[in-house]
Amino acid sequence: MDLDQWLAANDPSWDPSAFDQTPVFAKPFGDIPSEDTTMPSSSRSAPESSSTSTQPTPRPTTRALSSLSKQPPGACYNGVVTIEVGSEKKAFVIHKDLLTFDSDYFCGAFDGSFKEAAEGKLSLPDEQVNVFDIFNQFIYTRSLEEHNLNSHTLIELWLFGDKFLIPCLQNAAMDALVKWLGIYDCPAYDVRAIWKRTMPSAPLRKLILDLVVYWCEFENVMSSAQLWSREALVDFSRAFYHKEANGDERKLTKREKCYYHIHAEGEKC
Repeated sequence: MDLDQWLAANDPSWDPSAFDQTPVFAKPFGDIPSEDTTMPSSSRSAPESSSTSTQPTPRPTTRALSSLSKQPPGACYNGVVTIEVGSEKKAFVIHKDLLTFDSDYFCGAFDGSFKEAAEGKLSLPDEQVNVFDIFNQFIYTRSLEEHNLNSHTLIELWLFGDKFLIPCLQNAAMDALVKWLGIYDCPAYDVRAIWKRTMPSAPLRKLILDLVVYWCEFENVMSSAQLWSREALVDFSRAFYHKEANGDERKLTKREKCYYHIHAEGEKC
């Protein structure tokens, strides 16, 4: 049973003719193209207030740096702010300028005219304490390597970075995720959350589609298809069709370092 047959059997409204056959990827597989294929951080949104959204929208500019090779200046280790995380309001005391150095969201919250800037305090009741704790350590160490993180936690870190506009965290999480998924299988249980919480052009979606199309067995993907959203299945159908139409049975080749990264224009790792 192919994907269209599976969808038709499980979704009476499925009409493959309603979707064009344009692949979800901007570039074909095989040799790495010479031009820049990274996702610009300018395609995401900066906050207008202390409230956050799980669906980012385009923004014109970015301040936060995406490369870990650029260290924050010593002046970032002066004043502190307090972040209360989760329903239990666990308090994290963090150097303010270090926090705003990496995140446009926190820069807007603490360097703007909002009450958070005046009080030096911000509440994030919907965030996971364990994820924020790793992020808190990350902004000081500039590394995730000291943590033994599984794919679910790495994906949550990437999504946290996407929500709060922290490209360097996203890129570090992506590098670790690529290594992790090179050993283990596709994290099917996270697919629905990824598609719900990201934009169509998100590099994390691109990575997952690369994995399921070029690394995973079709039968294994279909056995976990109930975990996917309809939109994710449509994207997979397009990507798989593109592979089959081109007769490309090659495994996914190694990508350049920044292929799945988020960078502002002119930035590289």
